[in-house]
Amino acid sequence: MKNKKIIDICKRNRHIYLFNDSFDDCQWVSDGNAIYLMTDMPHLNESYICKLYDITDSQADKITFRTNLNLPEDLSFDDTDATEKPTSPLMLNITVDGFTLIPLITEEGLMFLNSQYLTPFCDTNKNDIQIYTRKRASGKTVFAIKVGLFLYAVVSPYNIISEEFVEKVKMLYKASETALFNNKSESGSSMNEKNSV
Repeated sequence: MKNKKIIDICKRNRHIYLFNDSFDDCQWVSDGNAIYLMTDMPHLNESYICKLYDITDSQADKITFRTNLNLPEDLSFDDTDATEKPTSPLMLNITVDGFTLIPLITEEGLMFLNSQYLTPFCDTNKNDIQIYTRKRASGKTVFAIKVGLFLYAVVSPYNIISEEFVEKVKMLYKASETALFNNKSESGSSMNEKNSV
């Protein structure tokens, strides 16, 4: 996993929150929407992050830093959790508001993951990345992202479901059906033309 990609996300969203996991003696970093395990790193603080990742004073002034935080108690950061359920990604992505979203089929229905939150895993074999749903104590669903059996990130879903969105999906579905019908008709005509003398 690329730690720099994690910090890039936090810089872009102007929030860098550092959480200490005293039980496992490690740190997690968050932009407020996702939280990542920092691997192979010494203990981080605001000044060290700025020096290590070339954050200038003017850039730092626009970023909200919070350090020495405790991990949220309403969410499990263990590698396994009793509320965990697997997801199934659809074989297509959707671009909305400049973000590329990954549709995932879950036990609760269709949910979306902002693909930017997978960029820290760019050096990881895609087949090794597993995405699960996991419940907070409040009942809110989040995505737990694992590499093999180990948890490396927790990400909030991107909520775009609205009447307008559903109507657009319906239009896409109807247009796709029409295109499929036309393609089959054209394919049949081409075969007939080839077989005719």
